[in-house]
Amino acid sequence: QIDGNFAGTAGMAEMLLQSHLGELHLLPALPTAWQQGEVKGLIGRGAFEVSMSWNHHHLTMAGIKSKNGGTCVIRTSIPVELEGSNLVSVVDKDVPGDYLLSFATKKGMVYKVKMKR
Repeated sequence: QIDGNFAGTAGMAEMLLQSHLGELHLLPALPTAWQQGEVKGLIGRGAFEVSMSWNHHHLTMAGIKSKNGGTCVIRTSIPVELEGSNLVSVVDKDVPGDYLLSFATKKGMVYKVKMKR
């Protein structure tokens, strides 16, 4: 029975964050019923801690804490930008409709990603 409880939680986390391909895919399978919300403390591969909020099924803001440093690659369904820089996401030529944002991180730093205005 406890395995079912853990699997349910893991499934919900996977709807919000996937990191299997060396990138942080934010809100890859957001359920229709979850029109707005927020989540804190999800951990993706590469030791990135993700907190994010969404409204009308679109990411509004994400905080990415780098626990080890290294390159962070973010995949989203909308264009985003890295706050405090001139970095903006680009269209993924291999997956039309997806956007990628890649940037170097330092251990312990938090990076804010928001919808591109």
